[in-house]
Amino acid sequence: MTPLPREFGAKLGAWDPVNGWAPVAWQDTFSKEAISGVSRLLVAPRQPLEFVSEVLGVYGEKFRLVYLLVTPPDGYEFARYELASLSLAEVQAFLSEFGAFLGRDARHHVWIHALDSGGTIIWDEHDWVYCYGHLSAVSELLVDRGFVEGKPDIPFPHLHNEDPDLTPEMERMLASLPWVQTPVSNPH
Repeated sequence: MTPLPREFGAKLGAWDPVNGWAPVAWQDTFSKEAISGVSRLLVAPRQPLEFVSEVLGVYGEKFRLVYLLVTPPDGYEFARYELASLSLAEVQAFLSEFGAFLGRDARHHVWIHALDSGGTIIWDEHDWVYCYGHLSAVSELLVDRGFVEGKPDIPFPHLHNEDPDLTPEMERMLASLPWVQTPVSNPH
């Protein structure tokens, strides 16, 4: 399959036989799930960066941030980049500075672990957000924001945006903070 066009502007593209590759836009839905006995919410927001920035407020004031590089560009390996302790304001500043990149590039997952209140937010390569912990408060936030219950489907065929033109922005992000890098044996 051919890659998505350069400057595609979205993490995920779906094939339209008439118009070619089109960005996938989720419809502000959420679904309650249990995986191996652990409850979570799967959220498919129209604006994932905006949603992640807002839902952070439910989880407290101290966080560990993990950037999991699952499809490394040339010269990189599968790796986990971790910042051990950030305030809510620092995580929001990180998202503000690098959110455009995180929202366009599908070579990673972003995990945000709440240190003081428990729970985890995962923003994945499909622009889905998984919320673990604080599910009542997150559900209330979703309903207040007009989200509706429904499970999204990944279109077939689809492609992830892995545009090499985005690599310099990834490198700028990794150089800007004191990440601790560890290898990953099974990134997916």
